[in-house]
Amino acid sequence: MAPLRIGLIGCGFIGRFHSRALIGLIRGGLVEAEYAAVCDSVEARARSFAEIADVDLLEHRIPVMGAA
Repeated sequence: MAPLRIGLIGCGFIGRFHSRALIGLIRGGLVEAEYAAVCDSVEARARSFAEIADVDLLEHRIPVMGAA
């Protein structure tokens, strides 16, 4: 079976915890998954994570609710 492809939306504080948990599950053999892409409202943060994880960076701009 092909690994589950995961997209991480949000590479900030909580995103890092989710990422560490997923990597632990993968390394422990509990899930067969891989990162497909990452996205964050702060481009530099997403770009940094994408480089570290060696995955694609999604750069689609989505309007933020309440933003001027």
